Amino acid sequence: MMMASSRRSIHRALRGLVGTVSTAGILVGCQDAEGDPVALLLPEDVGGVLALGAELPSLPDLAARAGVTPEMRRAVDLWEASWTADPAEGPGLRSEAYRSAAPELARVLGPTEATRMSTALEAAVAAISSVGSISSDPRISTEVRRARQLRGRVDRALEDGDIATALVHGMEASDALRRFSPSQAVEAYLAKARTALAVAGDSLSEADRDRATRLLEGAESAVAQRDWPRAVQRAYYASQLLAR
Repeated sequence: MMMASSRRSIHRALRGLVGTVSTAGILVGCQDAEGDPVALLLPEDVGGVLALGAELPSLPDLAARAGVTPEMRRAVDLWEASWTADPAEGPGLRSEAYRSAAPELARVLGPTEATRMSTALEAAVAAISSVGSISSDPRISTEVRRARQLRGRVDRALEDGDIATALVHGMEASDALRRFSPSQAVEAYLAKARTALAVAGDSLSEADRDRATRLLEGAESAVAQRDWPRAVQRAYYASQLLAR
């Protein structure tokens, strides 16, 4: 029942996001860097995004539930930094963060959390796989296949009673899918726009500066309301305005 409910939730988010984000047709052509989460998020033949950010557990979520010790805080900081690091370095940083946090997470949260992660991953993978136009994209299908394999490792580690390893694999699987979640796209665009706005100086007209500021504020407001289509659009338009 829990998996079916999660799957329906993902389906609803997928339907709501595909049409809205497609209206920003220019989203695609400018993103061609291999490993860029935004490039994975917006492949040309998909025209939409995968609303997985709210469905999958993250290291910060788990740390908040377990209690943020200084060591846990360092792991969370490393995880957060990994998403804006060089794409070649990001996975290694996240792996280090998982392994640093896992023993304490396992001690406090126990096998229940790892089981919940496995259920959420099963629902997410099933929902994505059922949407042909999305799952057929090779960049996405590679990440989905990896997430499915990692979810199997979660279950095997649980059978062996190795909760820390189960949590590591669960976080790896969640982040394999999170790379093309709307929340990650918004963060990538916002980071670019904020940096560009900070260094623009006199090269930016007052009108463009005001417009970019309004777009950034609109994106941040949409994030707070979990309105992902509006958040992606506002953050993207701000980053493009400031890149001119």
